[in-house]
Amino acid sequence: MPESAIKFYEDRLVTQFRAADEQLARTPYLTGSDITVADLGLYPIYAGRKALIDGAGLKNVTAWGERVGARPGVQKGMRLES
Repeated sequence: MPESAIKFYEDRLVTQFRAADEQLARTPYLTGSDITVADLGLYPIYAGRKALIDGAGLKNVTAWGERVGARPGVQKGMRLES
C-alpha cells in the first residue's frame, strides 16, 4: 500500500478517536458510566494502534484505554487474540 494511503487511513482513525476523546471528557466509558460492548469492541483497535492514537494527544482516550485494558476479562481476551 502506498505511504499516502497509509497516512490517509491513519488520519481517519485519529479523527474517529478524536470524537471518542470528546465523549470521554464527559463520561468514563463511551456510552456513559458503565462499560458496554462499545468499549469492548473498540478497545482492540485502540490497543493495536496505541502509539498512533496516544501520539495524537488524546488524553481522554488514553485514560479510557488504561481503564479498559486493566480489566481482567479484557486482559484475558487480548491474550487469546495474540
